[in-house]
Amino acid sequence: MREINQRFWDAMIIKSWNEFGNSYLLGTACMYEFGVYPRDLGLLRCSNLFKQGTRAWVAKFLAPLSERLWITPKEKQIALLDWLEETKLDCVVNKRTQKYGNESAGRLRKNQLHMKQMRISNDIEQSSNRNNMWKVVK
Repeated sequence: MREINQRFWDAMIIKSWNEFGNSYLLGTACMYEFGVYPRDLGLLRCSNLFKQGTRAWVAKFLAPLSERLWITPKEKQIALLDWLEETKLDCVVNKRTQKYGNESAGRLRKNQLHMKQMRISNDIEQSSNRNNMWKVVK
């Protein structure tokens, strides 16, 4: 097993991003290399790593890194490790993403409630309409 090292962890993230890996494979590779899962490393850029692709995770929680990975060719991505050491970028949910997530969740709840009310009102209309009752002589 390897000694826990921030630079090596960052290299594992970049490698997984290049190979279109997912969080499970990244966690397994971390367990193999360090003997501990990413959440227990105590390093930067380890949180919120759960059942998703590495590219999606980097894009959501490490947006500046994602932008640089898209721009930089694979041969020159070693320079990104030096940049990551200088910036001390971490996986923190920014308030803008949280705000839009809460708005969309609220909108979803309102839409579900509206659909439920529409179904109930249609059922009431159908049951109270004499033209739809088979037992009523017309």
